[in-house]
Amino acid sequence: AALPILVLAQIGGGSVVGSITDPGGASVSGARVTAIQTETGVRREAIANELGYYEFPLLPAGRYRLEAEKSGFK
Repeated sequence: AALPILVLAQIGGGSVVGSITDPGGASVSGARVTAIQTETGVRREAIANELGYYEFPLLPAGRYRLEAEKSGFK
């Protein structure tokens, strides 16, 4: 006899989204944003769009440190 088996998939992570702005609130397009997983040191990069928006979809579960940089900014 065959029994149907239901398998449920779970995603073991999530995503990080945000936007980069300067002190005056203007969007910083083209900023390089790096997500660094603190336990492993694995790095992922994204570039902010014209609105300063960036996204890291489907990151593995864990703790991350975000860094942003663009020429002309400190």
